[in-house]
Amino acid sequence: WDYFKFDHVKQARRQVGSTFKPFVYVTAINQMNYTPCNTVSNAPFTIGTGNREMQMVIRRSQDLRTALAF
Repeated sequence: WDYFKFDHVKQARRQVGSTFKPFVYVTAINQMNYTPCNTVSNAPFTIGTGNREMQMVIRRSQDLRTALAF
């Protein structure tokens, strides 16, 4: 404080990060009329990210409640 005169707790701007995710999930779930018992497919899929691709592979399907817990 003595050197920079900047209070990082009160004045710093931060990204919302994981705090915002539950609000996005709830909105999407409500719009799609899902319930915690709906099954989510974990089939392999590829996401194109410009220069590289990511491939997600998970072995089994899960109910929505379990999928959002992790």
